[in-house]
Amino acid sequence: ETTVQSGEGIVGGFQADTVKSGQVQGQKAEAAAAIVSVFSLANMAGRFAWGTVSDRIGRLNTTKLLYCCMVAGMAGMFLFHVTVPFVASMVLVMFCYGGLASLMAPLTSNLFGAKYITENYGIVFTVYGISSLIATPLAAKILENTGVYDTAFLVGLAVIIVVSLMTKAPEQEIVDTFDEVRELCRQKNGAKDAE
Repeated sequence: ETTVQSGEGIVGGFQADTVKSGQVQGQKAEAAAAIVSVFSLANMAGRFAWGTVSDRIGRLNTTKLLYCCMVAGMAGMFLFHVTVPFVASMVLVMFCYGGLASLMAPLTSNLFGAKYITENYGIVFTVYGISSLIATPLAAKILENTGVYDTAFLVGLAVIIVVSLMTKAPEQEIVDTFDEVRELCRQKNGAKDAE
């Protein structure tokens, strides 16, 4: 999860530079700003959509699916140089970025327990800030040296592939889906009713 944020930070750096330079694959500043607004909407929609998927198939399965979609999106950003497929690929990445944000708190709880969730989540969420400090200057330096973001997208793609291969279930048993949570609550309430 931590390393994926570096790939996402590259995308975030691209977004910021896009608005400043007024270029998304040759678009004017107004069009670039509109496209970045669509990215924000995709991010928001991803939070709801991936949270719902997680309730149905579990957090680990959702994370794996999310990474597959991110790989497809980053590959598209690297491969496509035509506006519509390029922007569609970036929208997919931002949709997944929102999904990562919605899964971070429950994944943190799964990995470290609920007792210190606020402290642990704060530490885990710091990754977003750190990735911006690393990836944004990296993407800008790549653009400065090459004149294009292709290498930055390739780096992001590689990072996401590596992280997706490293994703595994925690060693302790976890309550992972909405149905499992509901059943656990029923069991606890049934035990209280019996007393």
